[in-house]
Amino acid sequence: MKFNFNAVKQFFLNFLIPIISLGITGVLFVLVIYPSLIKLPVLNKEVQSKVKLKDQLLDFKSVVDENSSLVSQAISSATNAPQLLTQIDTIAKDSGLTVLRLSYSFGEVAVAVDEKGAEKTNDVVIVNLGAQGTYLQVKNFAQNLENSSRLINIKDFRFSLDNETKQLDVVFVLESPYQFVNSTAVTDDPVNIDITKDDFVTIINKVKGLKYYNISIENISQQAQKAAEVKESTESTP
Repeated sequence: MKFNFNAVKQFFLNFLIPIISLGITGVLFVLVIYPSLIKLPVLNKEVQSKVKLKDQLLDFKSVVDENSSLVSQAISSATNAPQLLTQIDTIAKDSGLTVLRLSYSFGEVAVAVDEKGAEKTNDVVIVNLGAQGTYLQVKNFAQNLENSSRLINIKDFRFSLDNETKQLDVVFVLESPYQFVNSTAVTDDPVNIDITKDDFVTIINKVKGLKYYNISIENISQQAQKAAEVKESTESTP
C-alpha cells in the first residue's frame, strides 16, 4: 500500500494549521486581549490622573522654586560678607548717613532650646558700623535695614552728640544669619507642606515686599574701581 504524503501535507496546510492558529487566537483573546479591553477605561482614568498630578507637581515646583529663591535672599546659604558689607554701606548712604567705619567678623547666636535643654545656635556675620548723621537719618537707616531683603538684626547701638557738627556719632553692631543647607531627599516619605496656608502666604508676601539689593562681586569691583578713579582724579587736580 502506497502512503500518500501529498495528501497528508495538504491536510496540515489546509485544515489542521488554521484550526490550531484559530485556537491560539481564541486563547490569546480570552487571556490577553479581553482583559485588556476591560481594563482600558480604568487605565485611561489612571493616565488622566497621572497627567493631572504631573501638572500639579510642575505648578507646585515653580511656586516652591520661587519661594525658595525669596527665602534664600533673606537668609543666605553662605556668608557672602563682601556683598553684605556693600549692602549695609548702600543702605546707610541711601538713608543719609556718613559711613566712617565698617568691619565684620563671624560668630554664633542662640536661637532656641531643644527638648533636651540643649541650646541651638545659628551662624552669623557680625558687622560693626560707625556712622554720623541726624536722628531722622538714623531712624531711616533702621527702617531701611528692616525692609532689606537679607535679614539683618541690630544687636546693639551706641550714639553720642558731636558738639561741632551737631550730629550723632553712631556705632551699630549688626548680625546677619546664614545657614548652610545639606539636604537629602527621601522620595518614599511624603512632604507635608501647605503653600496655601495663611501663615505661610503671609510670610512669603512679607518677604516679597522686602527690597532686594542686587550686589555681586563684579559690582563691588566696579564700584571700587570707580571710587579709585575718582580719588586719583581728585588728588591730581591742583
